[in-house]
Amino acid sequence: MRIFAFSCVLLLATVAAAQEKTERPTQAQIVATYDKKEYQECLKQLAQVLPLTGKAAEGYDRFALLNIKGECLLQTKQKDPAGYAFAEAAKATKNDKDAATALATSLLIKRSEINGYKPKTGDNHDLVPIVDPAARPAALSALWNDERSVAADRVKDATRGKSLPGIANAAKSLSGLDVLELAATSTTAKTEAMAKSLADHAGTVIDSALDADDKSIAAIEKSAKEYIEIVVDDIDPRTKKKIQRKERVQKGLSDQDKRKLEEIVDTSIKISSAVQDLQRLFGKAGAGLKTHDDHAGSVKKKAREVLTYRYDTDGKKSK
Repeated sequence: MRIFAFSCVLLLATVAAAQEKTERPTQAQIVATYDKKEYQECLKQLAQVLPLTGKAAEGYDRFALLNIKGECLLQTKQKDPAGYAFAEAAKATKNDKDAATALATSLLIKRSEINGYKPKTGDNHDLVPIVDPAARPAALSALWNDERSVAADRVKDATRGKSLPGIANAAKSLSGLDVLELAATSTTAKTEAMAKSLADHAGTVIDSALDADDKSIAAIEKSAKEYIEIVVDDIDPRTKKKIQRKERVQKGLSDQDKRKLEEIVDTSIKISSAVQDLQRLFGKAGAGLKTHDDHAGSVKKKAREVLTYRYDTDGKKSK
């Protein structure tokens, strides 16, 4: 009897699984439901297939489905979930342009009201619709122009100054701008140009500071190794009387020199750390910054050598 009952349960489970599989909507059916503008029904269908993984997910284009989900959510005025769906879609494709468009759409939704995006730059500040997919490219273009304008002003200010933190803040404003540009214009040329300009200026600022430290180290070392004559008290070995004699010794480092060298070492460490942060922020545009990191390392090394050198302050080396 128990065997019979177990067999029945197993049979029912198998039938249920088969039924579930046959009732699961296909990609084509989901697209057809979306095309008919049955958005709520489409969301129900998507809820059945998007959680699938492994073999069960075969035959479904996850990127396309997540885009459809985002569109359905937008059409039903669910702004925040729509933005999240497009962001998830960007993770589901290896195509740079497709990923950029999905991410940029997510950002556009975040920056907009449900009835449209309001441009901040240019002559026309009327709302540009975001719900209608056909009108959305114009909204993406308006968002790109606004974000580029903000970033360009920050880059301009940073390249006029000599502050590495200021340059880093301007670099942060470029983060993700290439994605938006790619989605809006199919190129990343303007973002890359701004990043290169900023990275080149960072290199100039860094080298200027390190060159000044190089000169300071050289001047301190030259002064410290200079031989001077001093008068020292001594005892005449023959008469045992106190005498004074002249002796040639190196000047060595003054307390001020030591403080300056320690300051240079500390500055070099900070510059090296800042350069590495900038490299991460700039990505490809910051590849050339490695030479400045190396320069900071050599300045630090030289400052430490001058600081720890055993100067002939007792005259033994001159004899």
